[in-house]
Amino acid sequence: MITKPLSAETVSLIHHVELNESGWWKKALGQVVQSALWQLSKPVSLGELQLKLRDDLCTNVVEELLLAQLDTLSSQGAVSVIAKKYKLTEAKRAELAAAREIAIKEAETCQEVFVVNCTKFCPKLNAEQVYGEFTKCLQRTVQVSGANLFHLLVDGQLERDVDWLDPFLAKYSQTCQEGLRHTLSIFFAPANEACRSHVLRLMRAHFFAEASQLNATTLKAIEGQRKKRTVKVVLDTNFLFSILKLHDNPGDDSALSLVEITERTGKNFEIVLYVLPSTLDEAQRVLTSQIRMVERIRTSRAMSRSALTQPLPSIAKKFFDAASKTPGLSAEVFFRPYVEDMRSVLEGKGIKILDASPARYNVRQDVIDDVLTEMSREEAELPEDKRKGYETLLHDSVLWHAVKDRRSENDHSPFDVEYWAVTIDWRLINFDRQKRSVKGSGLPLVLHPSSLIQLLQFWIPRSAELDVVLVDSLRLSLYFQSFDAEDEKVTVKILESISRFEDVGDFTETTINVLLTNQALRTRLKSASASNEEVFELVKEELIALHNTAVHDLGVVSEDLKAAGYKLEEEKQNRLAVARDLETVSGNLNGVSSELESERRIRLATETQLNETMTTEGQIRKSYDRLVYILKVIVCPSVLFAIVSVTAYVLIVKYWSNSISLPSITAIGLGVIPVIAAMLWSPRLTHANQNLVTWRPASLISSLGRRTATLFTVAIGAIFSGAVWDFCKYVFDIH
Repeated sequence: MITKPLSAETVSLIHHVELNESGWWKKALGQVVQSALWQLSKPVSLGELQLKLRDDLCTNVVEELLLAQLDTLSSQGAVSVIAKKYKLTEAKRAELAAAREIAIKEAETCQEVFVVNCTKFCPKLNAEQVYGEFTKCLQRTVQVSGANLFHLLVDGQLERDVDWLDPFLAKYSQTCQEGLRHTLSIFFAPANEACRSHVLRLMRAHFFAEASQLNATTLKAIEGQRKKRTVKVVLDTNFLFSILKLHDNPGDDSALSLVEITERTGKNFEIVLYVLPSTLDEAQRVLTSQIRMVERIRTSRAMSRSALTQPLPSIAKKFFDAASKTPGLSAEVFFRPYVEDMRSVLEGKGIKILDASPARYNVRQDVIDDVLTEMSREEAELPEDKRKGYETLLHDSVLWHAVKDRRSENDHSPFDVEYWAVTIDWRLINFDRQKRSVKGSGLPLVLHPSSLIQLLQFWIPRSAELDVVLVDSLRLSLYFQSFDAEDEKVTVKILESISRFEDVGDFTETTINVLLTNQALRTRLKSASASNEEVFELVKEELIALHNTAVHDLGVVSEDLKAAGYKLEEEKQNRLAVARDLETVSGNLNGVSSELESERRIRLATETQLNETMTTEGQIRKSYDRLVYILKVIVCPSVLFAIVSVTAYVLIVKYWSNSISLPSITAIGLGVIPVIAAMLWSPRLTHANQNLVTWRPASLISSLGRRTATLFTVAIGAIFSGAVWDFCKYVFDIH
């Protein structure tokens, strides 16, 4: 039974629950993101923004949550998106700069008010040092009291509260204590707006820390006597590929973030990753099919780079990416460790095999019923190329039932849930959703990695550095603005919650902690469920079942059905009229088609006749060219040979018989001149006419002509040389 005020740990838990449930945390995170972008002062990527928040505030913000905040800020006109990089709009930048100046001025005014009055009432003390001690004490009070500080501040009791004031005053003499009380009275006076605003800004920074994650002391109080909390996560096949970095999926980053969380859990909190034997079998089937797809492709660098641009499965692209860096890499070598030694690979990553024998689950009637139900639903709602096969649906059903079997019957309390399944397959998440709606179960069994991360982060204590850096004067002015109406509203709600539990005497504080923890975990699951709804809206094929449910819930009155019937009948008549018109048009089109076919046949006949004519003309042209060649190169030179030879012989015998001893030889020599001239002219005629180039007689005569020209040239050269020699002998009298 509670007979005294709640412990600091329970008060901290109340702060965490109320700040998250009211949506204050998301609003505060949005302001922190804006302040981080203001400091970066240039467009930055999502990773750079995450790094800035981690460095400044020791806070790891989940990528999906940060993206959601950026989308909200963009819709509000506070953030601009440029080539997947983010920056503050100029108007928002100016607004934050002005707010920071106000915060700095208020802090300086607080110090000035304290130092001036401390010097006045306690002249023996070093006012600057006293202010430093006072600031530390006030910060510790904010961390311990939280929203109660607001209560004391509003009631004007803060400077008289002994819980935090006595430890501060005890450091000084009795005389100085009175002077310090006067100083504090002026510092916390209602009219001193600057100091009041500064204290409320400190409280706002503390709210941010409490809303983000609980501290280690609070988590220890929640766990009570439990030495270690263990959460067991069963992985789906596609999540397994994400961990192994074997494919590209929008959920890969979330999967790797979940693995990172498992590696940095403390000694009091453990996350164990499992896979089903059937998941191993399915993964090996998928990888084997990928090997068969690409094993015949020669993996040169150029071929691999080209394959990366093709619409291939992402697993195959991972292979080609590796092959582009390692020429000659084969698919068998690349995939072999995953196909043959998958268990060893997973054990090396700390992933265990869950005892869920396929031989037992694959024949269970409830498992088979779920598979058949899903097959029927997909056949009714999805095109064939979008449906999962029987083996895939069987694996999904076995995964769901294996986790369900390891849950207690009372799975409405997330505090004691040990087993969860995780996947990046939205159809499997929707399957779990439908199963729970039928069974009336409150908690999901299958979560997206980002949703599971939000849930698991509850059990991971916040960094001790966070409480220190948040109250740093520089960061305080940068990240936390003035205390507004929403801050006051959530503060009042926290105070009401504290009061409610203090006044209830039926619960022990341990029970209260469990109740509040369940409330916090349900809030996180509800937030994750809301995010999933947005995804389902984007995935059209997954919305068909939801659409049918919505239609059933809304109902359709009978008058609307009748009106719809009349409208359908009218549309039917219109369609019949259109069908008749289409038949008429179809008949006309058939006639036009016949005419076109006839014209096509005529055109083909004409083309055939034209080809035959061109062939005949080519033959005639060839014969003509060869006949002209025969006349020019053979017949005419032969006739001239006969005429010149006979004429020369007669003239020689009649007039020069005494001077020419061999008249017949001489006559023949003269007659040969036209023949030689024709042979010399033949190569020129043959080269210019394609019909003569391939004709053997023309080629032979042209060849003889070229050789004759060569001999003629040599003979002329010899005669010229002899003449020159005879001339030289005559001139120089050489004998």
